[in-house]
Amino acid sequence: MRIDYATPGKRRESRVIDPYCTWFAAGRVYVVAYCHKAEDTRTFAVQRIKHAEVLDEAFEPDPSFDPAAFTRKGFGVYHGPVYRVTIDFSPKVAHLIRERRFHVSQQVTEVGKGVRLKMEAAGLPEIAAWVAGFGGDARVVAPKELVEAVKALHLGALEVAETARDVTSDDTKEL
Repeated sequence: MRIDYATPGKRRESRVIDPYCTWFAAGRVYVVAYCHKAEDTRTFAVQRIKHAEVLDEAFEPDPSFDPAAFTRKGFGVYHGPVYRVTIDFSPKVAHLIRERRFHVSQQVTEVGKGVRLKMEAAGLPEIAAWVAGFGGDARVVAPKELVEAVKALHLGALEVAETARDVTSDDTKEL
């Protein structure tokens, strides 16, 4: 297939892909395909495909590609290298971690009154955003790349909060 793909903040690009499967995740539909430009398997959000054309060319799917394994690898739809992730959660939110399955590889152990979650997952940007959502009730132990990503998100949020002005009722009318 040839697709015109529009990534936010970038120019629309034409790509030739060999589609392997569709995937419904986080309320959206994705096409998982071998991308000839990237020379690797990529995930394409269907809503960003502005035009698609079926080419009169056959392709042989990579026999090692396993759709189930591919979708289990990431924390969400982001992929990339798989990391060994360790996160400590405070007693205030520990019940959420005990009760829910966030990743197929997760292991939860009691640490003091809180819990420690360990998992092997790809998609550090999504993991970082998830951890940052817990505020001070989650602390990344490893990997260092995730520690830095969460720290950057918190610092960015702090900067926005410190520069925020008071909102009056007149300001909200424009929203």
